[in-house]
Amino acid sequence: MKLFLQIHRFHRNYMAHLTTMLVPYRLTPGNWSLLQFLSEHETATSSQLAAHWDVEKPTVSSNVKQMLALDLIAVVPGEDKREKNLVLTESGSTLYEKLSKEILAMQENTLRDVSPVVRTQMEQALTMMESSLKEAHS
Repeated sequence: MKLFLQIHRFHRNYMAHLTTMLVPYRLTPGNWSLLQFLSEHETATSSQLAAHWDVEKPTVSSNVKQMLALDLIAVVPGEDKREKNLVLTESGSTLYEKLSKEILAMQENTLRDVSPVVRTQMEQALTMMESSLKEAHS
């Protein structure tokens, strides 16, 4: 179907553009997703991130190691001493604020000709498609 080809092409082009924006900061799109998640939720465990992104924990662990090395996130103990929570460092918060403005501007430019109604319909359609895929694989 042409729709799936268009989704694939859009995703590839979007990720290439996002990657280009992140390279000067030594970040990947996965790193950006981690910054974004922690900015919105303040704290998270690796298990929570894996569940949210629908990936395996080793994928999250690799991302976390990169972000720790860049001093953009830190590990803090949770209520349970075995629990390790991830939080943004001050430099992580500063970088997130800077990058989020640039990325939002790129996203708004990408959607400039798409009405709010169509945007909502697209979000709903993609959510339903994702659910259908998950049901098929259960």
